Amino acid sequence: MWESPASLWADAANKSPMKYRPVYNFGVTLMDSSPDLAEENFRKTIQLRPELPLAYRSLAQIKRNQEDLESAEQLWGVALGIDSDHRETFLALSRLHLEKKEFFAGCPFAVVHFCYCSFLLLSLFAVAPFLLLFPFCF
Repeated sequence: MWESPASLWADAANKSPMKYRPVYNFGVTLMDSSPDLAEENFRKTIQLRPELPLAYRSLAQIKRNQEDLESAEQLWGVALGIDSDHRETFLALSRLHLEKKEFFAGCPFAVVHFCYCSFLLLSLFAVAPFLLLFPFCF
């Protein structure tokens, strides 16, 4: 009956235009072949369910692919504001900051603090064996 996943989700979205899931899934199937139509579906998903981070993430990826980095950054930020525990979104935003050479931009203080403490701890373990031998040096 359906020729492809896109035709299945197009049919579902046409039959249920006020439900976010078929509209979102139709957009996902179009991300590579028709990003403009996918973007339209993701924007409709956001209208139907603004608290859903998936639509913001997918829309951000389209913007990233179109090299609209500012919009992608903003959309990933919105998605993280909704769901701050989603690793893929955090990594995508981090990769964007690395590409822009903004190494600690948008990085929570806890992450910077963890990296700094890890460095100090590793440094201590690197020096600790020498400190233990120090009394025997005299």
